[in-house]
Amino acid sequence: MKKEIIVFGPFDRFNYGDLLFPYMIEYAFNKVSNRNDLEFKKYSLVKADLRDKGGVLSGNFKEMYEEINQAQISNVIVAGGECLAARWDNLYSYISPRYNFFRQYDLFRKLFRRIPIAMKLMGSEREFPYVLDSTIFTNQVNIFYNSVGGASPNLEVINRLKKSTYVAVRETYSYDILRKHQVECRLVPDSAIIMSDVYNNEKFFAENVVRKHLKNLGNYVFLQVSKYKHENAIDDIVAQIKHLSKVNSLSIVLCPIGTAGGHEDHIPLKEIYDKLNENNVNNVHLVDLPSVMEIMWLIANSSLYIGTSLHGIITAMSFGVPYVGLNKSQVKLKGYVETWGLSGLDQIQDCNNFYDYANKCLQVPSDEIKMHSDKEKDLYYQHISQIIDLID
Repeated sequence: MKKEIIVFGPFDRFNYGDLLFPYMIEYAFNKVSNRNDLEFKKYSLVKADLRDKGGVLSGNFKEMYEEINQAQISNVIVAGGECLAARWDNLYSYISPRYNFFRQYDLFRKLFRRIPIAMKLMGSEREFPYVLDSTIFTNQVNIFYNSVGGASPNLEVINRLKKSTYVAVRETYSYDILRKHQVECRLVPDSAIIMSDVYNNEKFFAENVVRKHLKNLGNYVFLQVSKYKHENAIDDIVAQIKHLSKVNSLSIVLCPIGTAGGHEDHIPLKEIYDKLNENNVNNVHLVDLPSVMEIMWLIANSSLYIGTSLHGIITAMSFGVPYVGLNKSQVKLKGYVETWGLSGLDQIQDCNNFYDYANKCLQVPSDEIKMHSDKEKDLYYQHISQIIDLID
């Protein structure tokens, strides 16, 4: 008889990093464990099927609670991401375009923060949906947190984590906060660090998961920025990437990593593309509606990754590609790179001033990055072994 394990995470919207989690977890379990009796069931906030984009089929959180209580499933893994601070107001804006539209206006944003409309619309009584409350289950449930982020001193969150079975966080900022509040936890790299074990170029080609016109782009720099994180520096980004491309004889690939509400990379990237064309830069490629596998493949085969996406950087780390993180105000990006980045690649840059640093990063050997990442992979597999030992 199969032992069912629930994997709960943000698999209901197109955001590259979030869609990787269930694949990394299952691969790591199969690699570390000799058990063949485990079955993984995926749940998100709302029911979704993103398999055509490289994601998974997932049920909604209400169905998850019913499944746990009725079928008496006793093991739940919170898949990852910045989930410890994730409130319904933000999360609902990512999956509801209408809610996100109204939330752009100050009046509605203040109203939504004061009145928990999103929480009520989703039929929840708890503000932090990814921090599970073990008291509402009818049976004893093991709750595992898989290298998550976003810790804060919020007492509701702290008290729930203290009642969980196992907590692993992905950067020192969250680790220090939780330890200060007597939450037992481990510091573990993000699960996406093992993606180069899960996938490789041969598999990408064999499974025909990358469109033909994206496979022969030569040497290029991969650029991604979010609509909300480019620091109003589009013109500066255009000038720097143009010069970087010319000096190093690199093409430019502009590829969105997140297109859901709250990310919307495709909007600033289209503006950058148009401005580069206006400047007669003709070696630029704007990727339209990429799948998860195409994003991964394009980063893995680039000469340099530049962007505001944490999982874009972790992809580069895993495949041995030099990386430049943008926007110093991003706590999760800054915290992760400072915790796990290779020396020389461990500083975040301002969007209007990354050119000199990027040039230096291009000189870092791929083998050095891979050796550093291999140590982080080992730490992640050790973490999975610990979870396996605790599963009922």
